[in-house]
Amino acid sequence: MKNNCTFLEKLLDGAEVEWKPLNKIVTTITAPVKLKREMYCSTGSTPIIDQGEKFIAGYTDENFEAIPSNEYIIFGDHSEHIKYVNFSFIQGADGLKILKPKGLPASLPASLYYARSNMNTIEKNC
Repeated sequence: MKNNCTFLEKLLDGAEVEWKPLNKIVTTITAPVKLKREMYCSTGSTPIIDQGEKFIAGYTDENFEAIPSNEYIIFGDHSEHIKYVNFSFIQGADGLKILKPKGLPASLPASLYYARSNMNTIEKNC
């Protein structure tokens, strides 16, 4: 019989935590360019990340200003797809939130992504 633990209880497993508002640990990045789908190519030098299900939606060889290489947690505000990106890219279309961790341990951005993307699995196993 499953017990009634919450996602956070299962994830934390009794660990001590310090709660902080999201805006204290991440910065929202505004992309300098947002490409329409008709501008996506199947090959190119710069990947395009959008809120679709595919991790990389397309590519471009155009000389657009890209988001610099770093660690980002990205999610679609309509599709609710979440992605972890650690390379330079161009944003595709609208509806994408790009979060850049500030002053966090190197492993934390990836850990946040994996915890969030596996939330349903953890809740089912409580």
